[in-house]
Amino acid sequence: MTSRTLWRWLLALAAAFLLSACDPAADIIAPTDATVGLPVEFSNQLLPEYAAGPDNHPRYEWDFGDGTQATGPQASHTYQQAGEYIVVLRIRDDVLDQWEFAYETITTITVHANGTSTTAVKADAGAIVALPNGASIDIPANALSGDATVSIQADSPNNYSLPAGFTPLGEALVVDLGGASLTQPMDVSLPAVPDLPPGKVLALFTATPPRAAPMTSATSATAAIGTSGNWVGIPTQAIKGGTVNISVTHPGALMLGAVDAASVGGQFAALASNPKWSQLPGTTEAACSRDSDFRPLNPNESPSYLTQLHSRHVACSQREENERSTLVLDTNRLPKTGYFDLKHQWSIHGASNRLSKRMSLQLRYDYVKTLSPPAEEVPVPALKVRAVLKCTPTSNINNPLAVNCNTTQDFTLSDGVQSTKEFSIPFSWDTSKKIAEFRFELKLYFSADGTTPTDEGRVIIDNLEQVTLRCDVGQVWGQESGCVFPQASAVLVLNNPQSEAHIREAIAANPALPGQYTGLRAGSRAIAERSFEPSTGLQRLRVTSLIKANRAKAQKLCSALPSQPPKPSTCPDFSDPDTVEALTPCDCDEYPFASSREGAALPRTYGEASVKYISRADNRSAGAKLGAFLRKERLIDPFDHRRMVTRVPPPNVPDGFLPDQAYEPDQSTLNLNLKPNLKGYDSDFNDQYWIAY
Repeated sequence: MTSRTLWRWLLALAAAFLLSACDPAADIIAPTDATVGLPVEFSNQLLPEYAAGPDNHPRYEWDFGDGTQATGPQASHTYQQAGEYIVVLRIRDDVLDQWEFAYETITTITVHANGTSTTAVKADAGAIVALPNGASIDIPANALSGDATVSIQADSPNNYSLPAGFTPLGEALVVDLGGASLTQPMDVSLPAVPDLPPGKVLALFTATPPRAAPMTSATSATAAIGTSGNWVGIPTQAIKGGTVNISVTHPGALMLGAVDAASVGGQFAALASNPKWSQLPGTTEAACSRDSDFRPLNPNESPSYLTQLHSRHVACSQREENERSTLVLDTNRLPKTGYFDLKHQWSIHGASNRLSKRMSLQLRYDYVKTLSPPAEEVPVPALKVRAVLKCTPTSNINNPLAVNCNTTQDFTLSDGVQSTKEFSIPFSWDTSKKIAEFRFELKLYFSADGTTPTDEGRVIIDNLEQVTLRCDVGQVWGQESGCVFPQASAVLVLNNPQSEAHIREAIAANPALPGQYTGLRAGSRAIAERSFEPSTGLQRLRVTSLIKANRAKAQKLCSALPSQPPKPSTCPDFSDPDTVEALTPCDCDEYPFASSREGAALPRTYGEASVKYISRADNRSAGAKLGAFLRKERLIDPFDHRRMVTRVPPPNVPDGFLPDQAYEPDQSTLNLNLKPNLKGYDSDFNDQYWIAY
């Protein structure tokens, strides 16, 4: 290859990179959530080939999505209103002065109200009012009859007289429009949709008007939204990403609950006999809180990782030991044999960007008086329990030899009383191994004779052997570390109409395309194990040179489309099907994504990637969501050379070889082909994700 040809090829790659498809590289370092009135710190994790100009003086320009900008490699910004914002970072580079900028990357940040749910709303402007737990209302402009102070707050279900057959699944959400009325619907998002057993569907209870005192009679409830009294069944189309999204036409109280599918009728009746109907894994990182959270959804199925996992962030289960014998002391302090029941519930949960998790451990002790000595002979004793948690690496050959999560908690339990402790579980290992997979062992040592339980004493063992946790150091987002439960598959929900439509059309035209999500296994809170998953998933790609090659190939495919967008580039915007078609700036969208190992240039089995011109706003919003999703779900590139340089290469690989060097470009097609006689490395961790639409 001559230097001139090489330079042209590199320019082609750069041009394709500028016209990037759906998924820009997620290089902005910032929190995914923020609070109104509090500063947010932004920085970047850019590779030198993007960040440096010819004199190593890149120019950084930030756009925070609320009309304000800043410059510099780091920036601080304070949002004044709640809502979701797209943050854009552009790096200008004089060496490519024929383009406006050399690099652009985006992310999304959700800004919550600051300790209050009250916002002054201008009728002609509308507003979003949000709670920190993710609940929010979006009031469109000109939807209110006048300016008002709008509030949103959580309320206990005990303050309502609920209809028969309706089981509340969380707090009520009370929306007060400050005396104003609605002239058009407003959108409400309710967080943390719980999982439901087969035959149950999600329902929405409404009550009106908003009130200062608890509601005590059913006569105050409204029956305005359906034929089933004052609740209505919610179709699965309204449930995405762990939230319920609905439109309402009046203020008041809203509450999610479970009802029998057969009682709703219509489109829900079939759900009562459909064992595969369920909901997406939740996105919450909070502990389980209801008794039903700890039990398998299918009562005939024993606990396993399928029944214990709620998402990649939360696992919960319970176990009961009945009629266990123990030493007790009679009134003369002589040993006798007593019997007790012990129920323990555990929840392992917490943020995905920490090398630790939280554990909530709940114990209930009941002394079995019918089997134990009479009370006049042996007073009912207290039960002392020492809970010892340990970790054991899985059999993955790339694991460290040991992982330390040793944690000890002591309980003193009274008969018939429940006790709960929540504590942190820190993890440590030899971090020359960048990834560690391990399982938990929980031992409950007990005594009822007044002595302190010891490792040599009586014990109840819960191996939790089906639940695996995976932690990594700097394998997902810059140097950030964290942990997830990888057995729960990752499912991306975009809620971007044009991006979703393109994926749907692409898979309909070519069913061999990877990544399609079709459903959950019955009786499970998590996506089914590999043998049940409906299709091959996508794998994340972090190697910069390969991402650029995927984008170059996608751009070549776009340039060959029969009808390209007019100049200047404009595309139809169908994001609101009820409005007249509008023209907006457009991008060339590709599927599978450029940041996936199934991208357009890499060797594949499904034929060519799909490309389509779509709205730039829709495309870049979807790209930001993809970046945030990959980060939160801690999806790992199985062949990332930054980790694999520590691996021993196969015999036919030369010294110093990196996995991305196994490919060479075909300059006529821009495909990347595996070099002759090179197999590269085997994958050490097989991480996949799916798309739900």
